[in-house]
Amino acid sequence: MKLKTRKRNGFDNQRRTTVPLESDIDLPNPIVADPQCLGQLLSNLLGNAVTHGDRSQPIQVRGFERSGELFLSVNNRGAPIPDAVRASLFQHFSRPGKQSSLQGLGLGLYIAAEIARAHDGELTVESTASADTTFKLRMPSQAQ
Repeated sequence: MKLKTRKRNGFDNQRRTTVPLESDIDLPNPIVADPQCLGQLLSNLLGNAVTHGDRSQPIQVRGFERSGELFLSVNNRGAPIPDAVRASLFQHFSRPGKQSSLQGLGLGLYIAAEIARAHDGELTVESTASADTTFKLRMPSQAQ
């Protein structure tokens, strides 16, 4: 599967790029949660992966349920997130470094983390020197 995005460089809003997307989602049982909110969370994580990842490498999405919990991860390759940036990554108006040319307001990860919290869950990030960055959602699969 390929994820199509619009690349925004200056005024060239019509230029399109393609990012490979791999998914492995195994959710045989219904998840009780707000579908629009979880869709927004996933959209924000995918947008972040497209913006900050290596566009020649696939974005990997994994989802499964185990022991009453939903696990969802979005992984991309790219420059690792420095520790100092990682500490404030889920705060509002946070953006790595001085990347004013990137689209958005710096709210995507904050909103995603708040959606996780609203579902009694947690959003975390791991970013390694091998240039893998993985955002992980863990929440009850029967959230109210």
